[in-house]
Amino acid sequence: MLTAHSRAEEAEVYPVAAAEAGEKEELREAFVVSRKQYLGEQPGDMTRDPLAQQASNADISGTSELSKDKLQQKV
Repeated sequence: MLTAHSRAEEAEVYPVAAAEAGEKEELREAFVVSRKQYLGEQPGDMTRDPLAQQASNADISGTSELSKDKLQQKV
C-alpha cells in the first residue's frame, strides 16, 4: 500500500513541483534582465534599503545581517 502511494505521489506531485520550480527560475531570470535594464550591471550608489528590497524581490535569502557592500555583491 505504501509503495503504491509513493509511486502515485511521484507521478502526480513531482511533475507539478518541477514545473513550479521552473516557473520561479523564469521569473528570476526576467527580474535580472529588468533590473539590468533599469539599473545597469551594478546597483551603484543605492542605499542599503533598496538593495535589501531587490534581494527580497530576487528571492535571495540570508541578507538581513549583511553589510551594504556584501549585499551589493549578492544583488
